[in-house]
Amino acid sequence: MTSDNDWETVSAEQEQYYNSVAEGYVNWSHNRVEKRLSAEARKYWLVDCEQIEMLRRKVIPSQGVVAEVGSGPSRLDMFSIKELLCIDISFPMLRQARLRHQDRALFINANSQAIPLIDSAVDFIVCSELLSHMPDNLCLKSISEMFRILRSGGMFLLIDSHDPSTSFARIEGDVQWRKTNGGEELRVYKKYRSLSWFLEHTQADITDSYEGRFLFCIVWQKK
Repeated sequence: MTSDNDWETVSAEQEQYYNSVAEGYVNWSHNRVEKRLSAEARKYWLVDCEQIEMLRRKVIPSQGVVAEVGSGPSRLDMFSIKELLCIDISFPMLRQARLRHQDRALFINANSQAIPLIDSAVDFIVCSELLSHMPDNLCLKSISEMFRILRSGGMFLLIDSHDPSTSFARIEGDVQWRKTNGGEELRVYKKYRSLSWFLEHTQADITDSYEGRFLFCIVWQKK
């Protein structure tokens, strides 16, 4: 477990790490996982990626306001979204998102526990592999904040991982030591939660879900 004081320090290192790897992160992070999996495990990984991509294309709308919370460099550049908000705590990640979307999105530098939008401001939320980077209390606070900005009847797509990355990171409890592109080791918080954990802790209607070997996703609808 990580204490509150430790979390503050780890959180700062985590932000430093993601700032440092922002350039080229989308392809780099995916390839880094895939290359370190065995041939058998890679089959499951690719199936998970394919299934989640199919679900993304099924549910992410082209109309309305879509918020990508914890966007990083954004993985929605292939979607024709009329109004897209990319929200992330990292300026370098948002710069990469701007390069991908140019003037087709708005970019908001903010923490997922304090999003500077009014209640019911958006029609759809996408949150990919963000919540596993924070302790339970902040994870639940972020979920509550995302539901706050989501309109009634709006949809919330959560995507996260079970544990694909332990083969290339030194692990100490809920902390992984990861190397930047320059070789520096920095701590990243990573707590893997199951799909069932989110179902137990979130009171919202579920319209779709997928649980694979490495990745899972949930689609909630706000009442």
